[in-house]
Amino acid sequence: MTSEGGHPTPISSPPLSVGRREEIWLCPESFETASLDHISYAVADYGRSRDFYADLMGWEVRDDNGSTQATLRIGNAGDIIIRNSRQQASPAPSRPGGAPLTGVINHIAWRIENFDTDAVREQLERRGLNPRRDPGPDDMDYDSYHVLDPDGWDLQISR
Repeated sequence: MTSEGGHPTPISSPPLSVGRREEIWLCPESFETASLDHISYAVADYGRSRDFYADLMGWEVRDDNGSTQATLRIGNAGDIIIRNSRQQASPAPSRPGGAPLTGVINHIAWRIENFDTDAVREQLERRGLNPRRDPGPDDMDYDSYHVLDPDGWDLQISR
């Protein structure tokens, strides 16, 4: 469905739990996401980050070139490629004119099996990670902790 100008036609979504209505765009050419393929993570020391995530989160090291890069399997979610290259990235070829990037992902939350609030906190503290609890709204069955990884990235571990 498109408007006279050829733009996708806005439609209203069903009411959300808080009574708001949000406008979404109906676009017949949209892709249907099947799953996460991978995350590319540029770090200062790939080996340190590889070991951190493999040890803390149980991610399986699938490939490691021994000097600059490793690929880890994130359970059934997909992969993460961790590589030495934490530096200012040049603008992506898809950004005409090299416009500066203004949006960033400020953290990623990973849900873990058998989340137990006290046990997770104790394990994080044993590792010297100084967890910060984030229980979410009172009306949700949600709990989590934030810690910093070796590169200072905000890692959230949740129920």
